[in-house]
Amino acid sequence: MAPVLAEREKRARERSRRRISVRYGPEGARHLGYTTDLGEKGLFLQGNILYPPDTVLCLSLDLPEGTKTAQGVVRWVKEVPQAFRRPLGGGMGIELIPE
Repeated sequence: MAPVLAEREKRARERSRRRISVRYGPEGARHLGYTTDLGEKGLFLQGNILYPPDTVLCLSLDLPEGTKTAQGVVRWVKEVPQAFRRPLGGGMGIELIPE
């Protein structure tokens, strides 16, 4: 039997694999989390509070060049128990809304 090939990555652009502090929430950036990867059009956010898909979030990212605010839409959620969120990669995939 032939080996199964991994599905090709859907993103056209690379994402930076770096950890950046992010404040986030639907009615203001109140919760604290962090990115595990960040791109021009989206990011993956790990935090204690997860929101369902289609939720619009206010984001405040602590970038090396300064704080940047943005809005994003939760596109998907990987739910795992909170104690295992970091090692198992639980969190939210967020599409950034262009300004």
